[in-house]
Amino acid sequence: VPFIHSGQEFFRTKQGVENSYQSSDSINQLDWSRRETFKQDVDYVRGLISLRKAHPAFRLTSSADIQRCLECLALKEHLIVYRLFNLGAIDEWEEIIVIHHASPDSVTWQLPKDKAYRLLCDTDGFRTDSGEIKKAVAVNGIGTVILYLARDLTSFA
Repeated sequence: VPFIHSGQEFFRTKQGVENSYQSSDSINQLDWSRRETFKQDVDYVRGLISLRKAHPAFRLTSSADIQRCLECLALKEHLIVYRLFNLGAIDEWEEIIVIHHASPDSVTWQLPKDKAYRLLCDTDGFRTDSGEIKKAVAVNGIGTVILYLARDLTSFA
């Protein structure tokens, strides 16, 4: 179950108070004007929530399913890459590659040679206009890249 603190999508601030449990409302209140200031980030989080709801591959419920459908491709400093596969029975997408990058530097990730993926999301946000990506994907700075291989390559999230 995802756990998102109220206001996290617009970078809620507690004015530097680390443990605000016993602090006043002036420290713990939500500054709703930040929601408009960070609208692009709010929309990004909304897109991630919608993606999770729309695709059972992001809601595997048993350890057996996770072991059957998840492969870690990279786990190193600033980079986590995993692949969800064998999804045909539970999802409209056959395969999903997720790249989490935690460095301002750019990195290029080589894709499997025999497949053409669609780019759903990159460090600039969600896409609806990307074509097929066959060789590699650039990850420009801090963020997440999500690519998918659909049974029907014309479908998007």
